[in-house]
Amino acid sequence: MRILMKSDQTFGNLGDAAMLRVAVTRLQTYCPNACLDVLTPRPDEFLRLFPHVNVLDAGAWSLWADELMFPGRLYRLLPRSWLAGVQQWESSLREHAYTAFRPLARARCRRRHGSSQTLERFFALLAAADAVVVPGGGNLNDAFPYFAHGQLELAGIAKRLGKRVAFFGQGLGPIRSACLRRRASRVLRSVDMLALREGRAGLPLARSLGLNEERIVVTGDDAIEPVWQMRPERLGDLLGLNVRIATYAGLGEREIAILRSVLAPAACQLGTHIIPIPIDIEGAKCHSAPPDIAAIARIIDRTSVLENLGQVNPSLEHVIETVGRCRVVVTGSYHAGVFAMAQGISVVALAKSDYYFSKFEGLADQFGAGCHVVNVAQPDAAEQIRQAVSKAWSCADEARPLLLRAAETQVAASRNAYRRFLQWHA
Repeated sequence: MRILMKSDQTFGNLGDAAMLRVAVTRLQTYCPNACLDVLTPRPDEFLRLFPHVNVLDAGAWSLWADELMFPGRLYRLLPRSWLAGVQQWESSLREHAYTAFRPLARARCRRRHGSSQTLERFFALLAAADAVVVPGGGNLNDAFPYFAHGQLELAGIAKRLGKRVAFFGQGLGPIRSACLRRRASRVLRSVDMLALREGRAGLPLARSLGLNEERIVVTGDDAIEPVWQMRPERLGDLLGLNVRIATYAGLGEREIAILRSVLAPAACQLGTHIIPIPIDIEGAKCHSAPPDIAAIARIIDRTSVLENLGQVNPSLEHVIETVGRCRVVVTGSYHAGVFAMAQGISVVALAKSDYYFSKFEGLADQFGAGCHVVNVAQPDAAEQIRQAVSKAWSCADEARPLLLRAAETQVAASRNAYRRFLQWHA
């Protein structure tokens, strides 16, 4: 059996890294004789972690998906507001006419790059695959249209070629774009499994798109398992902090100032101190997102940040262990919340954009306790954060066993989803 997995994640985001590790480990565990081919933007790092997989640089997909099928001058003449729509239309056209477009892609690739060898390898891996897998992530939404259409394009092509297709640990929505809704409905209705990481918003959206409910399962986030396995025996005594400054999160200067004014006095009153919890350690220019550590350092002293963290670019295991030293985590990013709650640690989640409200409210629904979502756009956001931290701190012991049971239930559901998808080949 051959499985092709396309990963848009980099190891610079520790939440993405955790989900990716789980996906590869489970595919290798539940289908040990399978050959796993992976499209990844970090092939060297991937091979270092998983030496027994075949990797192909994700640039091979870009040669297919980003090589414009029409003359470049045509795109330069288009109004900028039209460009995204035309590119999405082109992506859909490539999906529908994959076989017809392959010769054109080859010709353009040879003319622009002198060779189509890398592109040919991608074609060969896709042709040889029995199944195509999309690992956990939060890309099927309006906030990341490029990645959403890319995942749907590959899934649509794979189904037209007769492959089995599964999406694991997916955050679905919000999707208000009519174009993305139509495409998500058409493609996702054909896939063999859609495993959602939350059911509060994702499940109703999947139903509204007309998906077959027999192929949908709510599993929780794939990253829960390695975090849950590293849980400490008892609650820590620190206040963890993560901040995500990015266009898709909506947090900015006002929220930085609020957190700076609220958290230090709150920590002092609780008899604790603040410890940084970075998740995105690289940042992303395309989303105006600095590394989390840079944002955290604007709220607490930078020297204190580095002293408490111990290193500038911490490993996944180091950050999970750091979270385990906390009693409560205040976070502006989803996976800092996952890393906390999977270890039985309560969370104060800072939300402003629709995207993050959907993520955090879904996370709160999955765990059922210990997640206090604060709307930081409200005029009284400072007081809401102060009260939420105080409540989470006082209720942390009561919430811990509930959180750990919820984590264990989600780990079992996620494992079962992988087993169920791979049963057809057993």
